[in-house]
Amino acid sequence: MKSKLTPTQPIHLLASAIFIVILLANFNASAQTGDSLIVDDGINSKSFVESVKNAEVKNSMEVKNSAKIKFIETFEIDENNRKNAKILEDVLLLREPDANSESLQILIPKGAKVKTYRYFAREGYWAIKYKDNWGFVPLSKVMQVKEEKNTNSFTPYDTPPKLRTSLSLKYPESARIANIQGDVVFSILVDKTGKVKEYHLIKSIPELNAAAIEAISKLKFKSGKYQGKPVEVWMRFPVSFRIKQ
Repeated sequence: MKSKLTPTQPIHLLASAIFIVILLANFNASAQTGDSLIVDDGINSKSFVESVKNAEVKNSMEVKNSAKIKFIETFEIDENNRKNAKILEDVLLLREPDANSESLQILIPKGAKVKTYRYFAREGYWAIKYKDNWGFVPLSKVMQVKEEKNTNSFTPYDTPPKLRTSLSLKYPESARIANIQGDVVFSILVDKTGKVKEYHLIKSIPELNAAAIEAISKLKFKSGKYQGKPVEVWMRFPVSFRIKQ
């Protein structure tokens, strides 16, 4: 026996169909515009995604802060003893001041600006900070530079610094074999105690820079004076490399 529709059933069916069409249209619009939908459990999906991202950022910052604290404590870093420097050629940041050290898989490009904190003379590595990353790079890959505010600075003096120790220069064997010679020229800041406090490379010879930097870092001067009192003095200092025939 066939069932018959009541007079109101077609209206109900039409209303249901219209409701379904509207619901599907709203769903498609939300998907296209990226608007969030309210699901049955009452959680806003967009807010949920944002909260997850915020948690990830917070966790990443906590990890970096923990790594920084561990680095500073392990290698006895003084954060106040920082200098501006730049990278001379592409180099990977290392976990320890050792050629066999594990890499942090962070490539620092040539010309990048970094901060140096402590020089490990025996190993020949600088402890540096690149962006928010702490690690080590070889002496030959980094060069300290003067801050812009000191570029044109001049301290008056009536007695210039005088060299007290001889220049101990190690000629790189690879440069010697390649017959590379010349002068690496610096502008150096001799402090009140006669030590080289800062330096700025004026004339560079890439194959000889590292040896020249190592040599000037060990120099000792009789400090410059102004009206009888020790003063810091910037001075030009060339390091000559000549191959004896």
